[in-house]
Amino acid sequence: MTARLGFLLRYLDNTSPDEGWDQLYDNSANPSFPTPIWEKLEFMGHSQGAGHAAYLAQTKPIQGAIMVSGPQDECINCPEGTNFWIDGSYMSSKSTAFASAVEPLYDVMKDNWKRMTDAGATTWTVRDNTVRTNGVGYAFPDTLDVCDAPYHTYITPATTSTCGGKDHCSTAIDDSVPFVEKSNILNTKRYLYANSVWPSIARDNNLCE
Repeated sequence: MTARLGFLLRYLDNTSPDEGWDQLYDNSANPSFPTPIWEKLEFMGHSQGAGHAAYLAQTKPIQGAIMVSGPQDECINCPEGTNFWIDGSYMSSKSTAFASAVEPLYDVMKDNWKRMTDAGATTWTVRDNTVRTNGVGYAFPDTLDVCDAPYHTYITPATTSTCGGKDHCSTAIDDSVPFVEKSNILNTKRYLYANSVWPSIARDNNLCE
């Protein structure tokens, strides 16, 4: 993964040299194998990708992890109180999260978010058994306070969804994300989470201390 990401960053730098990709990798040690500069990178993932982002926050000093509908990892049939990878120490303490509150594994995600907070992976102040979430309604504020707690939504998935787990997909996948569009103007579809939800979770965790 490290090699592939390094090669990707170098490729982007070579093809778009004016976009600053050269600031995100280093090949001084070995010009043949560019290495990502983890401290400058954020990772955002949906579902299993959310678990990958959390794992990177644990194992690399990344700029931040943005978890959408995850992590869903759990220790099934384990004795109560069993620790697993998500309970370990973290190299990054800037993580944000967003999910649908009616996803089948939402309670698993809440437990994982609490475990991560207890392990120092987030700056959320919530430490009890129930992770406090902020319901995302129809009228969105300009920004969300992602440093305070993870966010959830109760908005129904788009009727165009072809996903088996519509609520799970509704937080990130194009055909499932709820949207609005005008009937008198063509090509006006706008995803409901594009104004403040996605920008806030993807950018504002850098402000958390």
